Amino acid sequence: MGLTLLKNTDVEIIRITEALYNLRPGATILNNFRGVAAEQGIASFANALLTQDASLNAMSAADLAAQVTGTLRDITDEARTLVTEYLAGQINANPTSKGTAILTVMNLLATAEGHDLFGGAATAFNADVLASVEYSSVATNTGMVASDAAADAVAATESAAAAALQSTTFTLTTSADN
Repeated sequence: MGLTLLKNTDVEIIRITEALYNLRPGATILNNFRGVAAEQGIASFANALLTQDASLNAMSAADLAAQVTGTLRDITDEARTLVTEYLAGQINANPTSKGTAILTVMNLLATAEGHDLFGGAATAFNADVLASVEYSSVATNTGMVASDAAADAVAATESAAAAALQSTTFTLTTSADN
């Protein structure tokens, strides 16, 4: 089990955004979400985020749970089924607090990195949340972007290439073609 982010408002905002949309919100939306969470509390924010999206809010508990677990990577079929059924049960038990139910389950999943069944999904989810927090914390990253392993791999390759280029020494000579 590696070092992961501790739960705070930004992390919880990102967790519910990742769970519902598989997106990194960017600085503009994250700042807006921070304001709402500061005014209303994180639970009310989570519920409002879900309520304002008519298509997600109209889904049955089972379909909404499947939508959320569909965003998870590195999860076995058995683990996906268990998380989907558990989440659907939590949504059914709290129909006016669907966002809170999802956030609670995602917070729980985030703690399961060392678990035999849920560890892979927890590790991948935590990596997505970390990348999303890093991306959305940069003021110039104002747009939403997809949260996925392919984008992370491209960004890591670009960062490594840029770092290698920065440490390269070029010797320039006048009147010489090489």
